[in-house]
Amino acid sequence: MRRFKQHRLLARCSGESYWVRRSPRSFWGPAVQEHFLAFAVFVGMNLANSANPVIARILLDLGLLNRPIGALIMTATIVDDLVNWTLFAIIL
Repeated sequence: MRRFKQHRLLARCSGESYWVRRSPRSFWGPAVQEHFLAFAVFVGMNLANSANPVIARILLDLGLLNRPIGALIMTATIVDDLVNWTLFAIIL
């Protein structure tokens, strides 16, 4: 489980750093230039948010919502969203 968390953190950081490295800074305008890293983290967090009702509906349609794997998936997506919204509040 610990190894999974490390890979998840690495994936999140690499996804957010993609915006920092690959996008031309001039594309975002002069207002973003001063706080470009915070902007990149903001965009990365918003892209990482999941649609919990959609995931729940898919699991329900597949008959997996009341099974252990469905509970694990819903728990993971809810925890992920809580972390994202907490970081979002900190950045603002």
